Amino acid sequence: MIMNFIRRNPALALFAGIVIAIPVLAVGWWLASPLFQDDVVDEDIPEGIVIITPTDILDSPEAMAEAFPMSQNALIPEGQTFANAEATMASAAAQTTEMSEDMPDDVTAVEVRRGMFRDADSFHQGSGDAILFELSNGEHLLRFEDFRVTNGPDLHVYLVPRLNEDNVDIGGYVDLGQLSGNVGNQNYTIGDDIDIPEEASVVIWCEPFSVLFSVATLR
Repeated sequence: MIMNFIRRNPALALFAGIVIAIPVLAVGWWLASPLFQDDVVDEDIPEGIVIITPTDILDSPEAMAEAFPMSQNALIPEGQTFANAEATMASAAAQTTEMSEDMPDDVTAVEVRRGMFRDADSFHQGSGDAILFELSNGEHLLRFEDFRVTNGPDLHVYLVPRLNEDNVDIGGYVDLGQLSGNVGNQNYTIGDDIDIPEEASVVIWCEPFSVLFSVATLR
């Protein structure tokens, strides 16, 4: 019956075939094209956020010298000792304090956990670091550095309340949004209304196919 219709109305059949093929090809291209191209991003730390190091090192010259032995003589003008240079820096810092009082305070960030992305399987592969920062305003910042994952359609970043060292279970996940790019440094802000579980992992998840692409256990 269909063949009879095509033979009797070839032009109409051709038009109907084109109408059907266009959306099918469009959907197929949307699903398959990411596999053949990279989406590269390179985001800096968000403006207004300052990464700080542990205060027990910075507050103690002895600890600083032990942790960074080259710092004792680095960039010290000729004729000055490390102690004199330190005093000069302290004086300069005191002078800038008054100037900064009228400026908006930066949000400080301290690294609290870190994990490395690993492959989900031989085809879905991931690498790079996932770093979780605690911010002074109560929020958290999740940052990917040297990141790369197999590209795919509609990849999302999930925060999952378990370590996922062997098997991946995404139950109870928090969706942090669509992946900015499958290659490069990128940031994801976690609001202060979201509790960070004691055991957590970061999962790259393909929503259309419900497929895991990569996971990083945060420790």
